[in-house]
Amino acid sequence: FANSMKVGLDSVAGEKERGTLDTLLVNQVSRLSIVIGKMLSVMVAAIVGAASSVIGLIIGSRYFISMFGAAGAAINSYSMSTLGIIQFAIVTVPLAVLVASMVLLVSTYARNTKEGQGMIMPVYFVVMIMGVATMQSGDVPPRWMLKTPIFNSLITLKDVFMNEAAWNSILFACVSSVVLSAILIYLTSRMFSSEKILFRI
Repeated sequence: FANSMKVGLDSVAGEKERGTLDTLLVNQVSRLSIVIGKMLSVMVAAIVGAASSVIGLIIGSRYFISMFGAAGAAINSYSMSTLGIIQFAIVTVPLAVLVASMVLLVSTYARNTKEGQGMIMPVYFVVMIMGVATMQSGDVPPRWMLKTPIFNSLITLKDVFMNEAAWNSILFACVSSVVLSAILIYLTSRMFSSEKILFRI
């Protein structure tokens, strides 16, 4: 989320400040194409951030265990299998699309990057609290967490790292992220079609 915030806020709200969005909109490109292009750039930032965090976590954990002379089996338990990497990608890519669409929606509505930061920070804190809540949810999380977008993705990612992920929870997390993303992308494209909303005074 943190990585996508800077790119996402600059992609629309930043262009409003610089006056380059007007030039982009008068080109003969559909507004939906502009929205999808901007969303892809934000999504790439989110995926790169997530992947680098996972790599750092694995390297740091292995180093920490080896520092205390743990056995090789304990160190090997911190390496992800090929299946784990596939499961991680299946959950992370739709989650990155969801995060990108949330940030882009806020960036489209905001007059400038400063206003966008003020609007996105509460969402960022809520997502952080959700992440902490999944750590406190115990071995069997409540049913409402498993049915709530973002919550279910975070719980599934935790299960992927513990090598306990079930395919039905992975697919449900993926589908719920995609459905919510589609709604947010639709709202963003509607905003791009309305000059009154896109350029609020």
